[in-house]
Amino acid sequence: MKVIWNPALTLDGYIAKKDGDSDWVADADSEFFRNLIKESGCVMVGRTTYEQYKGEVFPVAGATTFVLTSHPEDGQPEEGVELVNSSPEELVANLKQRGFTQAVLAGGSETNSRFAGAGLIDEIIANIYPMAFGEGMKLLSGCELSLELIDVRQLPGGIVQHHYKVLR
Repeated sequence: MKVIWNPALTLDGYIAKKDGDSDWVADADSEFFRNLIKESGCVMVGRTTYEQYKGEVFPVAGATTFVLTSHPEDGQPEEGVELVNSSPEELVANLKQRGFTQAVLAGGSETNSRFAGAGLIDEIIANIYPMAFGEGMKLLSGCELSLELIDVRQLPGGIVQHHYKVLR
């Protein structure tokens, strides 16, 4: 099963401001993200990011949102959403067993780092914004990735989309 990570980030590598705000993400980027999730049939997201964007981004119609949380019993049942208490490895194995061939990773920073550290990310489609925060929530922490560039495209508003294959 292929895992595609689609972060929006600033030129200096932040996915959100220090307070967690990422309302600066452009509509064209959001549309690309939703379409990628629909194509994949599912998205994996950490509990904090899910709660922050519940009703605005998540759940995505036509796809299942898998929310990684250590306390699934605290969540409210919602159509198209499954709260799971598992490792990234267990979740990816479960999705593969359920017939998914592709999944989108949607963060946040801690969840991204757990998937990257476990070697579970196959591709990254990073949308880099022409801005810098100087501080905020980093893209990754505590892990390294080697990448091969597949494609580069310019999106409206000066956003540059880099598509990478993760080298193992």
